[in-house]
Amino acid sequence: MDGIQLQWALDPTRVDMAARMRAYLDRLLRSITVSGTGLPSDAHTGLTRAHVRTDSDVRTD
Repeated sequence: MDGIQLQWALDPTRVDMAARMRAYLDRLLRSITVSGTGLPSDAHTGLTRAHVRTDSDVRTD
């Protein structure tokens, strides 16, 4: 994931880090569960932009 993060830092418009992380976690879960199931299809409904605090949200006055 460090390599993906570095690629994203260099060009965030070309690298969808969230999608790649989800794909990685899905593959990992499929490999370690007895049933071989991955992430649920609604697993992408976690944090949204409205819930994520950004630097622009911080007041400096």
